[in-house]
Amino acid sequence: MPDECVLETLKSAVDIAFEAKQKAYKKFDKVRSQTNSAYEVMQKDWDVLSKAKTKMEEEYNVIYDEPNSKVWEEFAEFKNETHSQIELLRREAESEKHKADRCFNQARSAYEYGDKSEAPVFAQKGHEHRERLSQLNSEIGEKCQAIRDARQKAERIAPRKNNADFEAARFAYEEAKERHRKSRRLFLHSKKELDNLRKEFENAKTLFYCARKRYFDRLNPSDPVTNEETIDQVFTEEPNPLEMENKKGFFQRLFVSMFS
Repeated sequence: MPDECVLETLKSAVDIAFEAKQKAYKKFDKVRSQTNSAYEVMQKDWDVLSKAKTKMEEEYNVIYDEPNSKVWEEFAEFKNETHSQIELLRREAESEKHKADRCFNQARSAYEYGDKSEAPVFAQKGHEHRERLSQLNSEIGEKCQAIRDARQKAERIAPRKNNADFEAARFAYEEAKERHRKSRRLFLHSKKELDNLRKEFENAKTLFYCARKRYFDRLNPSDPVTNEETIDQVFTEEPNPLEMENKKGFFQRLFVSMFS
């Protein structure tokens, strides 16, 4: 009689462990399907993104084909070099302006408070700095005009084509990139959840195998059953919910002793 009670308890433990394993598997299998679907969506979005990128590159090449590209590259190089020269001239012009102002202030001070004979000397230097400033401003204007002339020449030789198609392709590419980013983020989130559920299922399966082994070791210690297919047939029948409910409290106490 005591053996029958122990076997019944062990059998109940196996039934409950089996039920927990099955629930864990169902959760795992559901999320696995969701993860597979998310992966397919991500791959489709990647295909769309790849095509959109190819289309954008084609439209870019139409606008900036090789002959036109060379003309505008030469213009860009000339413009950058001329801008550097203009920047240096502007700095020099700013310096000449400060020097001219300082000389005129010195001339005014000399005339009002100091040696009046020095005032014309300072004034003359001020005029020289202003003359140099005027020359620099003229050079700056000439270089700015040279850039405008070079741009007009480039437009005559290699007029820019309508880039509306390129802008549309670029907009489609940006949209496709954003969709792929979202679908990839969803897939990675689902995959992380799947990995966690896989661990839960493996843990539940381990507990089930442990409970099952205890039951069969007690049932037939001299001749344990090792064929898993034969063993699993004993537990394919759904347990009675009412019977399981009555045994839950006892099973919880039992598991403490079984795995301690």
